[in-house]
Amino acid sequence: MREREAFYPDFPKVNFPHDMTLLDFDSICTAPEGGYKDALDYYKQCSAKFFIKYIGVDARIVFAKDDPLICSEQLDGLNYPKNVKVYKTERGGHLGHVARKKDGGFHWMDRIIADWVAED
Repeated sequence: MREREAFYPDFPKVNFPHDMTLLDFDSICTAPEGGYKDALDYYKQCSAKFFIKYIGVDARIVFAKDDPLICSEQLDGLNYPKNVKVYKTERGGHLGHVARKKDGGFHWMDRIIADWVAED
């Protein structure tokens, strides 16, 4: 946002709260920029769970229960097409970015993807 403000001098200046959360950012920036009523409206309308039923190719959905951005329960109980496989891990953070050095430095998602490649 600061880069955009610098590039476009007439762009409205935004005062971000010091202890800003993702919800705050989406309320201040994302929702208004996209024409949504508020952050919750944005989340509701753009949630991937509404689009899963339209996936027509083989696909895998991967996420961890401790993801700080995605509530894993949101995808529980959905009717997935047969070509969509869901993998939910207990731990791993967002996008598999949590890994321990003793595990070879690989993130958990790296291992899952390597396993998928080996399956094919």
